[in-house]
Amino acid sequence: MIVVKIELWPYGFESGKVELGRMLIANQGGTHKRGDYGVRVLRKGSEEKVLRECKVKDYPRVSYNIWRLICRALKGTFPEENWKE
Repeated sequence: MIVVKIELWPYGFESGKVELGRMLIANQGGTHKRGDYGVRVLRKGSEEKVLRECKVKDYPRVSYNIWRLICRALKGTFPEENWKE
């Protein structure tokens, strides 16, 4: 499972960090070169409260880096945004 966690850190103070958001990306199978993933966006500070979900299917995991997977996960969970191709 891939956990994408967004935190705000006050300048120079890790102890004062605040979690702003979290996304879980779970491998759901596929082949070595292409994979399917389940994506869940969680409520801030929660590990169980799911706000949005989507699937990323047939992702070319060998050809692209992790940031492209995260982009597709964001596009899938927030389709109402004006994403440019």
